[in-house]
Amino acid sequence: MKTENKPTGFTLSMALMDTLPVLFFSVSIGVLSARFGSALFLAGAILVILAGIMKVLWKFLLATVKRDVRIFNRQMRFIMPAGFALMIAALITDRDKWSIQDVAAHAFSLPSLIFFILALTGIGCMSYFARHFNQMDAKSNWIEQGTNVLAQFFFMMGVLI
Repeated sequence: MKTENKPTGFTLSMALMDTLPVLFFSVSIGVLSARFGSALFLAGAILVILAGIMKVLWKFLLATVKRDVRIFNRQMRFIMPAGFALMIAALITDRDKWSIQDVAAHAFSLPSLIFFILALTGIGCMSYFARHFNQMDAKSNWIEQGTNVLAQFFFMMGVLI
């Protein structure tokens, strides 16, 4: 039977820093949801944000009361993908509410394009980290968090510009 690592070195500053990507994503997706006007897209966005908040809560509990409530961490495997799946489903089912030409025109205009490229690079790094880093190790978490903060900030800037 596989034994799981115990989380170590999780601090309040780490938990506080982990709120930034959730905040940046919430702003980005709030703007996109308002522009798109799809209830299904909004429902998916809420699930993704909820998953991020639960992960932050997990780190706050580790840092403050030294309690490892694993469900707050493990739910990321289910709630976040379900949220993104709903958002993708909305893009398909609510096709009449958005235009690929308008999205492409915005995404490929400068400086938005630069921000989106940087965001996608960060997300690619996060995918690599998820497969190769120890999620229970504080040093790995700092690297992942720093990358996620930048990726979500760049995505937000691409959306807002």
